[in-house]
Amino acid sequence: MNFLLAITLAATIKSINAPVVSPATSGDFVFVAGGDNRPTAQGAPWPRVLPTIFSEVRLIQPDFVIWSGDTIYGYGASATELPVEYAEFKAMAKRAAVPLINAPGNHEVHDVQGQLPCADLETEFKKHWGDLYGSFDYRGAHFIALDTEQCGHIGEIAGAQMDWLKQDLEANKNARAIFLFFHTEITLAPNDEDGKNHPPLKNKDELQALFEKYPVKAVFQGHEHLFYQTTINGIQYFVAGGAGAPFYAPPEKGGFSHYLVVEMKADQLTYKIVEPGHLYAEAGKSAKASEHLVWLINSSDLQLPARRIETSVPASLGKCADLVAESRLMKYDGTPIPVPVAIESCKASGSKNEITISATAGAPRRSSVPIYVHKK
Repeated sequence: MNFLLAITLAATIKSINAPVVSPATSGDFVFVAGGDNRPTAQGAPWPRVLPTIFSEVRLIQPDFVIWSGDTIYGYGASATELPVEYAEFKAMAKRAAVPLINAPGNHEVHDVQGQLPCADLETEFKKHWGDLYGSFDYRGAHFIALDTEQCGHIGEIAGAQMDWLKQDLEANKNARAIFLFFHTEITLAPNDEDGKNHPPLKNKDELQALFEKYPVKAVFQGHEHLFYQTTINGIQYFVAGGAGAPFYAPPEKGGFSHYLVVEMKADQLTYKIVEPGHLYAEAGKSAKASEHLVWLINSSDLQLPARRIETSVPASLGKCADLVAESRLMKYDGTPIPVPVAIESCKASGSKNEITISATAGAPRRSSVPIYVHKK
């Protein structure tokens, strides 16, 4: 089910999975940014990396996810095929179990076959994601989704949308931080081997100058299936199109699967480029019947949030109120490495207790953390 986001001014965008509800106007938060997960061709299987990404997002449990378009192949799909593709994407994204907001990509609202008018494709997009552009607030920060593929203004932000953007930025000039996300990029990646086919937005210079008047911290873009980052006059610009679509560069030039984990603590921002496949939790075998073991694996080179480690323990271990979790990570010489963990929730379910554990300081890089659940 889709839920309305709290928005500013008139544009009403939607999230899937759950609503974005800010608990306060300040405080630390985490969000994930990604995009460009569409299959390689119409009717082709979905990229296998996509469910992996959403499983990792579930484990990280960010406050929400922002996506920069191309959630479906679209591009010539019939009026009956389009809703099926959207439903298939949503079914995979449901695994993430956190709100996800998407800005339109060309594959969602363009038709290279000429079968469906642009306006009809926009109407179908709105059924799933709400308005084509809009904004929302979270813990004092302001997030803006733009439509770079709009009928009559493809490849630029112009007309009524540009007027709205200027008003929205001005209305939020005192925000703690402003983040924007959209599909076609302002900062064309020089490492894109298909770059000749992907011109940047026509009015990119105007947009950059506009952003610099306000507390814009970062801009998240897609369209190019690679990773690229640059800083211009204090604003971070990311191209993060690595969620499964075919790469436009070799790995050493940014052509690898990825998503971004962004953490805001006080006024400090960190941006972590995560290659999926290195973060997961899995039940193990304990040497003692009185303990249950779950492994938290983070073989990446990044310390990452891990706020939803899910496991099932036998009810014979004890009632929920009697259980505790502890980590036992050690160096090669047997010296303990502290990894704080806590049981966040526990629910009895027949012969098992369904438990969620949080690694309160995150999952240490390059580690396999054994977490034991037992009686206090």
